[in-house]
Order: sequence, then structure tokens, then C-alpha cells
Amino acid sequence: SNGLPALDWLNVEGTGKGAITACGIRELAASPRMARLTGLMLGNNPIGDDGAAALADAAGASTLRELQV
Repeated sequence: SNGLPALDWLNVEGTGKGAITACGIRELAASPRMARLTGLMLGNNPIGDDGAAALADAAGASTLRELQV
């Protein structure tokens, strides 16, 4: 299965402590699906400095039109 091949907007805002970790963000950032995202909402999650760095390093982050952290 291709699983969500057309996903262009992801909202995981306020999912709770530890739900969105730097490791999870690095996984997302490395995914080819990141290149298709135009919106990513991570607000009210403790992503920390490592998570922010992972987002900054994501090659697909350039396609984002909206990023909320």
C-alpha cells in the first residue's frame, strides 16, 4: 500500500506530551511525503530544539506554505 500518497496537509496539533518527538520529526523529514506537504501544524507539542533542527534540515520543508510550531 502507498498509504496516504496524496497527503498535502498534516495537523497533529496538541496531540500531547511526547507524541511528537524529535525522532518522529526526523522520520517525517526524511520521508518523500514531506516533499508534498504544504501545511504542517505541530503547535502545542514539545518538539524542542532537536525537533526544530530536524524541521529546518528537512529537504521537503521548502514546499511548506504554512508551518505552525
